[in-house]
Amino acid sequence: MTQNLHAVVSLCFGPRSLSAKFLNDWATHMYKNRIIYTSLQGSDSSFYTKVIFTIDNALQMHWKSCCESTDRQSVDDQVLLMNDVQNSIRRYNFTQSIPRSILDIIQEPEKKLDKEDKKDGGKTPGKGKPDDDSKTVYNNDKNHKRWRLQDGRQYSKVFFPFQKNCPKTKDGKQMCMKYLIRGFCDSSCTRVHKLSPEDEASFDIFYHKCRDNKDGSQKPDF
Repeated sequence: MTQNLHAVVSLCFGPRSLSAKFLNDWATHMYKNRIIYTSLQGSDSSFYTKVIFTIDNALQMHWKSCCESTDRQSVDDQVLLMNDVQNSIRRYNFTQSIPRSILDIIQEPEKKLDKEDKKDGGKTPGKGKPDDDSKTVYNNDKNHKRWRLQDGRQYSKVFFPFQKNCPKTKDGKQMCMKYLIRGFCDSSCTRVHKLSPEDEASFDIFYHKCRDNKDGSQKPDF
């Protein structure tokens, strides 16, 4: 998202504009510290959103100043100086409040998963499934039963926050966590349901790192 916005801003204002340089600096920071970003997202599912909101807010303030100032020297360029924010991310102490309207959108998928988990204690595939059974496919592979939810663990807390860390198949396709762990999925799903022995071994490592992370409050050591 940041790189795409940088491309648009560079096209509109030029690659040497402060806005373009600002976004390029953030994109570089994200790439160099991608492990930290992934770790913080694992601990807080709204972390990426908070960072994007921080960047967007700074740009909006800068552009508003550009519109309201009578001369270039009066424009507030200081708002784009965010080394302190970037350093706070590297120190794992970044904080940012976001509007409730945005937070609700982020939390809605997790709330839906929690609701489904509570219906069956997070154990039984089939309960909490879509109303139309004809669109639901079930995982009956005996090799996959070891990945079913156990001990009252909730999919939305233990596994869902780390979906971006889910390994891909040998040919680069995305595995379906819902099908493999919850035991059912929608027939229209485009993710991989059938795994090769090599893919199963890769997913098994991922599964145990998530499961052994207790309540999911901290990111597994990927």
